[in-house]
Amino acid sequence: MKRISILIFMMALMSFAFAQEEAKEWFMLTNTGETVKMVDVDYLLAADDCNQFSVVMKGGTTIDNVSKVTFSDVTAVTLVVADEGLSLFPNPVSRTLTITGATAGSEVQVLSLDGKQVISTIMNDNTVTIDVAALPSGYYLLKSQNSVVKFIKK
Repeated sequence: MKRISILIFMMALMSFAFAQEEAKEWFMLTNTGETVKMVDVDYLLAADDCNQFSVVMKGGTTIDNVSKVTFSDVTAVTLVVADEGLSLFPNPVSRTLTITGATAGSEVQVLSLDGKQVISTIMNDNTVTIDVAALPSGYYLLKSQNSVVKFIKK
């Protein structure tokens, strides 16, 4: 019960802090790969003897098995449904990611979930490969022009 009280207090404190910066839109990024607007989060729920918790959204839906969250006011990364021609494989990837369907000469960026660019390259033709072996395991975004695709690095 003590842990739930602490989590509720943290959420109230964050809500107050975020309300002070009305011009910014804040997001919660979970270790499970979910990104949600803070205004859509109702509360966090955890048992005393558990290292994981659930993010309970307004409306009752939940994101379960969360063990870590980070917060970001990054709004430059807007998820857009990928163009039908843009694809990447394999997904999940451990070493080399192959991207097809982007326009030759366009920039292809790999972004962490907090919006930081970790890799950038230019499409020389319709297909490019990117070595992602050095990236830590986790979720990433591949951005090319107005399209963004999520992928998993093993």
